[in-house]
Amino acid sequence: MKRLAVHFSLATLLLALAPLALGQQSTGGDAALEHFYPYIADGGGDRFYLFLSNAEAGDNRCDLTLHGGGWDGGRLMAHEAVSQSGAGAAIEFNGADSSLLIRSGGAAARTTGFAVLRCDAPVAARMLLTSGEGGTVSGMSLLDSAERSASFQFPILQRLGAMGFVLANDGDRDAVCAMKMAGNTGMDFEIGSLTVSAKASVIEIMVVEVTIPEYSSVGPIYFSCDREVAAAGMPFNGAAYTGFQATRLDAKDQGDSSHLLPLVADGDRFQSELIVTN
Repeated sequence: MKRLAVHFSLATLLLALAPLALGQQSTGGDAALEHFYPYIADGGGDRFYLFLSNAEAGDNRCDLTLHGGGWDGGRLMAHEAVSQSGAGAAIEFNGADSSLLIRSGGAAARTTGFAVLRCDAPVAARMLLTSGEGGTVSGMSLLDSAERSASFQFPILQRLGAMGFVLANDGDRDAVCAMKMAGNTGMDFEIGSLTVSAKASVIEIMVVEVTIPEYSSVGPIYFSCDREVAAAGMPFNGAAYTGFQATRLDAKDQGDSSHLLPLVADGDRFQSELIVTN
């Protein structure tokens, strides 16, 4: 039976927190020892919120590290369970089934980067990103934890604004990633390369200069790197943006043969778009 990886997006973002399952590797909101968020932002109207739930039947400890220029633990709002130190913080869970909300303070100067959460025992985690001005939220996105890979792809969301990608490298050496796109004729063509420095992230905005019929398929865009990075797709459309996982080309068993989509909407300014990757 064929397995399909599905990305679901709404032009106007609606969030649903799915039930959390227990596991060792993080896929979305599953409980895991490590969660890797390739994009975080704080300041200039941006903030991030990290929702944590302890899956351990007892005490637990996590270390949150913020990477990128200008980050330090002082960017986080004060919390009794959080001990800030340098570019990160230690998070203590006291007892089973405890949940915590860690959030950035929304400083004046905007800083972007990536975050890695490592725990002694599995923790379920969700990252919410918001943007706006004057205390008013104009855009938000729920960003899943990403798995590292050297080979992955993204679909082109041609009707949802500029296509953005963020790649994060938590290794000690730079990563060089070649990019190519599948054309309408079935031929792939090179569209350049980018370097992701060690302990850094890079955002690439892709503008596809072709005419695309409303329901035709263009893409996907393929990335091939000389070492593993974490990646997320981030389409931008004015103040609204969203985030979705890359499809790893080196993973044999990442798709599912059936999917339950908890929400679809159409009309009254809503539009649903279903993207299926075989």
